[in-house]
Order: sequence, then C-alpha cells, then structure tokens
Amino acid sequence: MQLNYIYKTSRQSVCNIIHLYEKLNSVNNTREIALKEFYILLKWNDHLSYLTFNQLQRLWIKLLKKYKFKYQEWHEVTSSDNIHTYLFEESGNGLQSLIRFYQDRQLILWKESAFSYGLQQLTSQNKMTNLAMYFLTQVICFKWQKDYHKDPSFITYFQTTNQVKVKALFNAYEAYLNQQNLATAIKLHQLLAAYNPQFKALAKNTPIFFKQLDTFVSGC
Repeated sequence: MQLNYIYKTSRQSVCNIIHLYEKLNSVNNTREIALKEFYILLKWNDHLSYLTFNQLQRLWIKLLKKYKFKYQEWHEVTSSDNIHTYLFEESGNGLQSLIRFYQDRQLILWKESAFSYGLQQLTSQNKMTNLAMYFLTQVICFKWQKDYHKDPSFITYFQTTNQVKVKALFNAYEAYLNQQNLATAIKLHQLLAAYNPQFKALAKNTPIFFKQLDTFVSGC
C-alpha cells in the first residue's frame, strides 16, 4: 500500500479517518497491513486533527498487544518518522503511561524511542515542561542507550530552568557526578526521596541506583 495522501474535502477526509480507525480498532487486519494503515491514519490525522491523542495512544497500545510490532518494522514502513511525534500533544499527556507499558513488556527499543522523543521535546523545544522532573529522575536513576547527562542541550536546559526543584535536583546530581562522596550522596538521596515519595529502599519497583545510594548513605 503506497502512502499516497490526497486530502479531499474535509467531510470526505473525516469519513476516511473514521473508517480506517474503526478498521484498525477491530484488529482483524494482517500484521503487515495493520502497521502500514496505522501510519496512514497518523498522517491523515496529523493534517486534520480529528482523533484525539488519547484515542491514538489507546489504539497504538491495542495494536501492539495484538500484533507485537518490532521497532525495526516501524522503520521499514517509514525510515525517518518517529511514531511518537503523532501520539502526543505539547504537554506530553500519556507519555509516562506509554513508557511504562513498553517497560512492562520489555519493549526496550520502543521505550528508548519514546523517552528520547519526549526529552528532546523538553530540552530543544521547551515542550512537555511539566515532565521535567520525570525526565531528570529517569536519567539519574536508570541506564539508557544514550548518556543524556553528557548531552549539551540536556545540560543547558537543566542548568537554566526556572523550575526551582528541578534545578536543585540537577545541581545535586552534577555535584555527585563530579565528586562522589558522602556529602554529595546525602544531598542527592534527600532530593530524590523528597521528589519521589514512591521510592522505598525495599520496594521492588524502586530504581537500583536509588537503592544503592540509600545503602551507601545509611551505612556511613
């Protein structure tokens, strides 16, 4: 199926979107056709903004559960487009939930793609600013394919942000990276614990980095 988009009248285009959305939502397509048609739906909706971002996110999750698309398959459909460009508004609403969905199913490349997209929106476009603390905490506490803390746009954004708590955490993180001692560890531990009350040393879902930091601080 060729990606040949002919934008007709608004009425006809909306009808096309509705029809394609309902077809995909039935999850009765073949695997190959489903991914190509989902891309077409995303492109059409990007032009017309008929479906909500929430609808697109829920449909994408439903399709992934059904067809278990591999990350590489998306790039066989489109060599350059990041799928997450079409799934989120400027606030990034739903991004954390989708990343958790990827993580729970060990869809690591999809997770990396979503996180990278969101962080780039924050640091380069000043979008998703309400997720600044989330992105910073994730970079501090988890391992990623990219060393985000060395990226110039990452450093510049968090050094100059006007979000007081976010900047305080970033400064504590920088101090810890520059000199890992008891004082810097305590400060970083205090702020991570304060801004992430769900982090408990014995909890299964608490990041390993925080647990290690907690052990170091508690043992000194």
